[in-house]
Amino acid sequence: MARILLACLVGKVPRGVILTYHALLDFIYISQYPTHDDITLGYLQDSLDLYHKHKSVLVNLGICDHLNIPKFHSLLHYIDAIKQFGATDNYNMEAFEHLHIDVAKEAWRGSNKRNAMPQMVAWLERVEKVAGFSHYPQQLSKHSIEDEIGLQKPHALQLANKPHCSSQMLVDVAQKHKCPGFEQDLKTFLNQKLPFRLSRADLDDIQIPFRTVDVYHGFKFTLDELGLELGPSERDNDAVKARPERGKQPAQFDTVVVMVDPECESTGLEGE
Repeated sequence: MARILLACLVGKVPRGVILTYHALLDFIYISQYPTHDDITLGYLQDSLDLYHKHKSVLVNLGICDHLNIPKFHSLLHYIDAIKQFGATDNYNMEAFEHLHIDVAKEAWRGSNKRNAMPQMVAWLERVEKVAGFSHYPQQLSKHSIEDEIGLQKPHALQLANKPHCSSQMLVDVAQKHKCPGFEQDLKTFLNQKLPFRLSRADLDDIQIPFRTVDVYHGFKFTLDELGLELGPSERDNDAVKARPERGKQPAQFDTVVVMVDPECESTGLEGE
């Protein structure tokens, strides 16, 4: 936009003003090059020299009282800084501004806004672990992690910020949640994420390298986030609960029918 406005000033202001602003714009655009050599740095120096040659016109016309401003002084150090540290996109503020969104704003939204700092730290730890897990399968397969796991949308299911029960023994989970085959099912699930799956016989002889898991007693979802076309009245959050008995509180285990293939709607339910 600045270069367009500069063209509009031609003939309306003295030539020295045009040359000064033109030199500054050239300096700004050249300094943003992703790579530099002696030729481009020469262009940068020429633009700076042209600016210093004509800048006095701004003071003479009363546009400003002086140009002793730190930002203008910093222009003198750009060429040396590029030679020492590389192109300016290696050390500008853009990355930190974007990082502020992830580590501050999004983490704050993920908390319940009460004593938020520990929740924000926990949120960041989970995001980093998910990012690390996502990077590993990409090195083993040409398919992305979304294709391997089969996720439709990243936010279709909503979990609580903290697990309801941390570090639960696998045997305790199987007992409390009435699922005696939990450990074997967990093996089968993890086996599906391997680039080279084990046979069923080999899988029986493998021990899971961990004995505890964090347990969530439910999750929330909205049907429209799962890709279904619904009316406005059907877009409220729904919930699935898998809560074991605790004291006088009875257990609650909701039944969920999962669509694993688009053709299942026409074939009906299958299984034993």
